Amino acid sequence: MVETCKDDIKNQRHENKRKKISKHFQARIEEIIQSDMSRGEKRAARKANLNKFIGRSIELAVTKLKGE
Repeated sequence: MVETCKDDIKNQRHENKRKKISKHFQARIEEIIQSDMSRGEKRAARKANLNKFIGRSIELAVTKLKGE
């Protein structure tokens, strides 16, 4: 039972961290949307940020798996 509690706490912390990252990312998208860019420029900037975010996430996951 103690193991289960530890796992639950660990999972909750991970979920909270993910929510924080998601909120930060959403705020960055909102900044881009609020600026006075043309529609195409906004779309390109959002796509670039999304790709950068996904790339960073993948890099972190790979380094964790490698144990570096």
